[in-house]
Amino acid sequence: MSENLAMHEVEVSPGPEALRGASPAPGVADAVVAWLGADAATRISRETAAWGLGEWADARRAALVHGVAPLLAARLEGTAAWLALAPELRAYCAEQLALNGQRVALMRADLAAILDGAAHAGVELLPLKGAVLVEHYYPDPALRPMADLDLLVRPEAVERLHRVMLALGYRPGEQTPRHRVYIRGEPRVVSWDGEHPDNPRGVEVHTAVGERLRAIAYDITPALRAGASERAFGGAVGLAPAPEALLLHLLIHTCHNIVNRRLRAVQLYDLALVAPYLSDAGWEWLVDDALRAGEARLLYAPLALAERLFGPLAPPIVRERLARETPAALRAMLAHTTPSQVSLCDRREASPAFKLAWYRPGAEWLGALLRVALPAPAELRQRYPSAAGGLPGAYARHAGHTAGWALRAALGRERQRVRE
Repeated sequence: MSENLAMHEVEVSPGPEALRGASPAPGVADAVVAWLGADAATRISRETAAWGLGEWADARRAALVHGVAPLLAARLEGTAAWLALAPELRAYCAEQLALNGQRVALMRADLAAILDGAAHAGVELLPLKGAVLVEHYYPDPALRPMADLDLLVRPEAVERLHRVMLALGYRPGEQTPRHRVYIRGEPRVVSWDGEHPDNPRGVEVHTAVGERLRAIAYDITPALRAGASERAFGGAVGLAPAPEALLLHLLIHTCHNIVNRRLRAVQLYDLALVAPYLSDAGWEWLVDDALRAGEARLLYAPLALAERLFGPLAPPIVRERLARETPAALRAMLAHTTPSQVSLCDRREASPAFKLAWYRPGAEWLGALLRVALPAPAELRQRYPSAAGGLPGAYARHAGHTAGWALRAALGRERQRVRE
């Protein structure tokens, strides 16, 4: 497995990082997520009838964490459900829709300029995730928050793209086995209260894409390139993955955030948006690829949460095949897990049972436990790229973090804050 594999450890937008103070009440956070479903009008009127200032403040925080404020504004404004929301929440959602529209317009222009520069340099680029979603799947780009631009480039073209980025005014940021980061302007967050056009707009350049979660590894780079075709991105042209490859990427990326309990409900909405574009053959290809890698669980978990919210998305045979190859303990756990319980709305530290549920009893459990105690060097370089003392320093920091997690989990305390 290449050390350039995109091993996602933490990837959240500025909104969830800014959540301070008390976590939203679980019932309120779950209610806000459910408003994305089909029966929002009935649910909102019924669920909020007795809400006071505290519950409405929790609802605002939940909308921030889950990245759904723009969606709520667009879906509900002008309806009876919209009038059932507190005025402060309506104002926040409407403001977020406008601000995110401005931000995404800038990011689309950024991408078009990068694609043009890359084309002139003979560099083939494949935009990923949000860049593809806002351009070709969301009816209005303003509905989908984007933390940064993700691009896939062939390893032999990395240095040529580097020169393109410098010529466009970007400067190199963090470089890890996962990606190269480029930034332009001051990396200063203007608003921690959601999306804002003046917040940093970074670019992450990957040479490979996948997930590595201790004993689990799944490289989907060939899958993303297979069937990719030229599509318009603003005034430029770039490659876009086929719908089934895009959905595969969204599924495993969403699963990563579930594992790390940093899920955003907007990611489940992404799945519901892309799923109808798959043909029966596309679904079969997606499942076959996951089964060949032995990683059906990475698809089953996010699909199970999304289908509970939006109804059936995959053909029954797909769901059954994925379920058969998913550990029984994980299936049982997911049956009683809500999106907010695996998001930053729930500050509790993950229990050992939650972590072990992702692995099959026996060799996988043992392998996962060994990787907790002694991670691979590539994983440590990804987690602690600036650790003093190099690799020994990274191992020392990992030992301290592992001991801290064990203590917090045993005492039922909150997990560590994210870059606060």
